[in-house]
Amino acid sequence: MTGRSSERTGRAAPSERGAFYIDVDGQAKVHAGEIDMAHSQVAAPAAGGLFWSVTRIQSPDPNHTVEVTGARGTDYLFTQVPLIGAFRAEMTCGTQVDSELAGLISPGAPAMNFHFPDAISEGFGVEASFEAIERWFGADVPRPVRAVLRRAARGSYHRPAPLPNHLRETVRDALASRGPLRNRLVEGAALLVLSHHLEALAEEGRPVGLAPHEIRAAQEAHARMAAAGASPPGPTELALSLGLPVRRLALAYREVHGHTLLQGADILRLELARRSLLAGKPIKAIADELGYSSVSNFTAAFRRRIGLPPRQWRDLQSRALL
Repeated sequence: MTGRSSERTGRAAPSERGAFYIDVDGQAKVHAGEIDMAHSQVAAPAAGGLFWSVTRIQSPDPNHTVEVTGARGTDYLFTQVPLIGAFRAEMTCGTQVDSELAGLISPGAPAMNFHFPDAISEGFGVEASFEAIERWFGADVPRPVRAVLRRAARGSYHRPAPLPNHLRETVRDALASRGPLRNRLVEGAALLVLSHHLEALAEEGRPVGLAPHEIRAAQEAHARMAAAGASPPGPTELALSLGLPVRRLALAYREVHGHTLLQGADILRLELARRSLLAGKPIKAIADELGYSSVSNFTAAFRRRIGLPPRQWRDLQSRALL
C-alpha cells in the first residue's frame, strides 16, 4: 500500500437495457442518448478499504431517470452527498432513497435506479467494504453495526439519516482545493462523512422517549410547514396548534426528521426557491417572498443547501435545457 491516493481507472458503457455500467475499476465518462454521466472513483490508502467518488449527470430533461449497474459486488456500505441538485433512488428490492436522507446503503444487487429532478446534478459518494468497517472498530464492533453488516451481507439495506451541513461544506471545500494535498483533504472528508453515519448507527437503540402522539405531531408539523409555502409557521405556533410544549415538539421533530424545525423550514423554503428560479422570477423577488432580509442572505442559504449561488444554478439549468 502506497502513501498516496491511487485513482481507479477504467471505463463504462450503457448496458443493453440502457443503463450506465461502471466496471470494477470505477471510472467512467459516458454519453447515452441525451444524458451525459461522468464518474470517477479514488482509493484512500490511509483508510484501507475506503473509496470516494464524484458523479456528475447532465441532461436536457430536468426530470430524468438513470439505471446504474456495475461489476462491483455488494459487500460494502456507501452513502451519497448531494453537492448540486438532488436525487431519489430505488434499490432492486423497492426501497426508496432520498438524497437528503441518504444515510447508509448496501444495494443487495449491483443496480439502482436514480431519478434527478434537475438538469445538472453532482454527488459525492463514499464507500467501505464490510471487512474494512469491522477492522476500523477493532475487536469491539458495536452490536448494531455488527447486526447491519450481517443483514447487508444477505441482501439490501438502507438506514435513512441526514448529513449535517458542516460535513457537506467540508466535502465541498476539500474538492475545491487545488493544493498538492487535495486528495488527502478529500480522503479526510470522506472518512468524516462515513464515520458520522457509522457512529450514529453504533448508538442506535438508545431510548428516545417519544410517545406515539409526539411522533405524529412531528410528522404533522412538517406537513403544515410544507403546505404553508413561503410563510411556514414557527415552532411556537406549531406547538400551540398541535397541543405540545415547544421543547417536546422540537425534540420529536429532530428525532423523526433528523434536523431542527428551523432547518426543516429552511429546506422547504429553498425547495420553493428552486421552483421559483426555474419559473424565471427575479432573485430579489424570491428573497423577499421567502422572508430573507437581503439577497446576500438568501444567496448564502441557497449555496449552503444546493451547492451553487442561485443565479449560477439557474444559468446551468437553463443551458442544460437548450
